[in-house]
Amino acid sequence: MTIARIMLASFSLEGKTALVTGCKRGIGKAMAIGLAQTGAGIIGVSAPLEKTGSEVEAAILAAGSTFMAYTCDFSNRASLYTIIEEVKKAHPQIQTLTSQH
Repeated sequence: MTIARIMLASFSLEGKTALVTGCKRGIGKAMAIGLAQTGAGIIGVSAPLEKTGSEVEAAILAAGSTFMAYTCDFSNRASLYTIIEEVKKAHPQIQTLTSQH
């Protein structure tokens, strides 16, 4: 077993849900994939994020996790409030929040 696998095993988020903003690219994408590798289901939010078929979705599914995509322009207050209500309704239990904005 590699050191990376040992580290992942000791940091299990199996059965937990993580919301990651800015997950389309860069650090946000890396965080979403890393959290998925520890077992967390991922709720991804980003302004340019595709509802299905994104690179981040493919990587998270390949890690054996679940992925749900949401689009939100965080500079638009109405859009922000709308996404908050949508996510709360669909995912009442979120244990981790990672923001990359």
